[in-house]
Amino acid sequence: MNASRSAGLRLTARSWVCYAGAATLIAAGVAARDPVPLFGAVPLLLAPIAALLAAPAGSEPLRISWRDSGEAGAVTIEGTIAVPPGLHPRELEVSLPCPPELRELAPFRCTPESGSMGFRAEWMAPAPALLSIELPRVEWRDAVGLAGRPLGVEGSPLTIERYPPEVGRLGGLRLQRTIALPGESRSRTLGEAGEFYGVRAARAEDPWRGTNWRAWARTGARYVNEFSLERTGDVLLYLDARPSSLGRQIDRELFGVSRATAIGIADAFLREKMRVGLAVFGEFVQTVPLGAGRSHRSRLRDALIAARVADTAAPAERGAVGLRRTITPGTTTILVSPLADESASQLIVHLRRRGYPTIVLSPSPIPAQLAIAPPLSEDRAVVTRIVRLYRRQQVARAWSEAPVIDWNEYWSLAGFTAFLHHGMYARRHT
Repeated sequence: MNASRSAGLRLTARSWVCYAGAATLIAAGVAARDPVPLFGAVPLLLAPIAALLAAPAGSEPLRISWRDSGEAGAVTIEGTIAVPPGLHPRELEVSLPCPPELRELAPFRCTPESGSMGFRAEWMAPAPALLSIELPRVEWRDAVGLAGRPLGVEGSPLTIERYPPEVGRLGGLRLQRTIALPGESRSRTLGEAGEFYGVRAARAEDPWRGTNWRAWARTGARYVNEFSLERTGDVLLYLDARPSSLGRQIDRELFGVSRATAIGIADAFLREKMRVGLAVFGEFVQTVPLGAGRSHRSRLRDALIAARVADTAAPAERGAVGLRRTITPGTTTILVSPLADESASQLIVHLRRRGYPTIVLSPSPIPAQLAIAPPLSEDRAVVTRIVRLYRRQQVARAWSEAPVIDWNEYWSLAGFTAFLHHGMYARRHT
């Protein structure tokens, strides 16, 4: 068997059952001195070898096209895997495990078609989620299931984004200006957007469409037009990724909700041509500088998908000191933190002292706590009452430093959007 054919080939558990059965027949024939069991062991010994010889030679990677759909927490993944010549769709086994953040609603289904393999997965997101789904695993199996070989798959991972629909109402929000001189700011790009600002000497990288032909004819040198754009404000999304006293499991759940909501808020502001930055504070501060546009949204999404809860909690002051290196003071800051410990309130103090006006969006840990350890029926009301009173005390303590939105229902951001549209303006004019 050549190397290209044998690369990645393996015997399945069914083949080893055949070998075990063959060994039993051989032992029985030798003990009884009867050749009949020996003849019965021959097919069991040759069947796995025949399956290996029937394996197709090395083929080109399979190409996949897939997408996700669904509203709210429903996640439906549909896709097609193109099967090259030499392989039959019925010989392929496709598997796509459900991520731990989601719940499986229906078994994973595959449908062999002419020259392709279709598949469908139905999942449910119990809370807002942002995660990357890796490519499905595809394996060739013979008709009996004695041998297999993994096959390569070409394609891009699928990103699942599920966040509260209320973030779409943030588009009309006019933030405070965060530039040194309020008014118009110079546009980074050339074009016919905004009002005319002036002309300047052309550079080698300037496109010809921005050339001011009259200035060129008058001076003999090439000049280009510059335009001004009005900027309404800059927004910094600040995620507290430090471990807390809530426990590792609850920290991961709340941080997953925070990541998903952050990309939704960023998307709403980016659609209004605002600049958005990102900071994730674990052991150190990791930032994505302020920017705008589709490519910047991709950078924010990739940074949020890669973010994880840190193993070590850093002092709160470090989260504000490290921020000044990349984010200009005065930027409106949306801090997403469960406010589980005193260190979270200290972080608000340090951010405000260093010139970052802060709004706190705090996902409440109460739903996650009750889901992990629900109290007994007779004590449910008392325990729930105590937990909510303690949570109210934490929120009140943080309110002395910055406005706090207590986020109890993860699929609704009505309180947050209402505050940004009304409460923020009231605070501004007082």
